[in-house]
Amino acid sequence: MPNPFRLLALLAALLMADAARAGTDPSLAAAGVYRLDPTRSSLVAKASLLGGLYRYPLRFGSLSGRLDHNPADLAGSPVWISVDPRSVEAPDKAGTRTALALFDPVRFPTIDFRSRSYHPEAGGRGVLAGDLTLHGVTRPLVLEVTLQDVEPGRLRFSGQGKVRRSEHGMTSGRLVAGDVIDLTFEVEFVRK
Repeated sequence: MPNPFRLLALLAALLMADAARAGTDPSLAAAGVYRLDPTRSSLVAKASLLGGLYRYPLRFGSLSGRLDHNPADLAGSPVWISVDPRSVEAPDKAGTRTALALFDPVRFPTIDFRSRSYHPEAGGRGVLAGDLTLHGVTRPLVLEVTLQDVEPGRLRFSGQGKVRRSEHGMTSGRLVAGDVIDLTFEVEFVRK
């Protein structure tokens, strides 16, 4: 009969080794192609209304993407993310209708981000620079990102950025809604 204390010690050692591998060091993740997990990713855009009295949230439920992760060259690891503007949801039906009219998904069926460079900083933080195509107009976008977790075959990031909708030709409703849109996101990539 096996010794139950040895089995418990072995199990504890395995669990601690697994926990030690997880962390925020991207070099711990294997090189390869990672796909965005849409069930574990989210994007929220907040617009100021009525001179900043209220931050109106818009949630996008349909995201897709890819990360070509190279632990030896983090700065050269490209990221692509696409958002379906038809997936926008506002706190109320009227807000959702207004957002859909603003994004005009029939003419502009995707919102796309393509990275150009990544500048890692301490503590899993970094700056991701790229191009955002919104409403058919492509402009530079800088995102502050934080690597939240590294697990075998998974990388999880959070981040934020700001977009001026006027730079993308989205000028309707400027008397009510502000020009600057705050973006916050949580994305998880799974190795394929």
